[in-house]
Amino acid sequence: MAKKNEGKKFEEDFRNSIPEDVFCYRIKDSSNFYQATKNMCDFILFKSPYLILLELKSTKANQISMDEKIVKEHQIQELYQAKHLSENIVAGFLLNYRGRELKTKTVLPETYFIPIENMKKVYETQKSLHKEQAKAIGIEIPFTKKITRFTYDFPIDLISKEC
Repeated sequence: MAKKNEGKKFEEDFRNSIPEDVFCYRIKDSSNFYQATKNMCDFILFKSPYLILLELKSTKANQISMDEKIVKEHQIQELYQAKHLSENIVAGFLLNYRGRELKTKTVLPETYFIPIENMKKVYETQKSLHKEQAKAIGIEIPFTKKITRFTYDFPIDLISKEC
């Protein structure tokens, strides 16, 4: 059995962290290497009266590249358009900067929700989003680590009010 990549583990941990009273749907990725499906996002959440559209990204680096291979332009555009259909739609990126061990120190993991308006500005003007900037323009997502996997406390009510 192939080893699961860290991005898929982050998606699984996030999905498993969503409370039972919140509708959560994971949009399936394309399994065809020749024709990729162009999904708007990874997850659709609903907790009345809010619809929440999320694209999840995970990296072991201190920044997430805005390269088209990583952050797709169509996702930025479609999430931005969806957000502006209703004040009850929240859209954005959930960025997971994974921790790692360096020779001289341990870098702790950090996870942030970046509202689509902020992500669009970064995408249009920068080559990457450093975690210090994510901290400044986003909302930190608390988590707990259970041996090897994580549980996230995604603050739906807080994010809905701020976005």
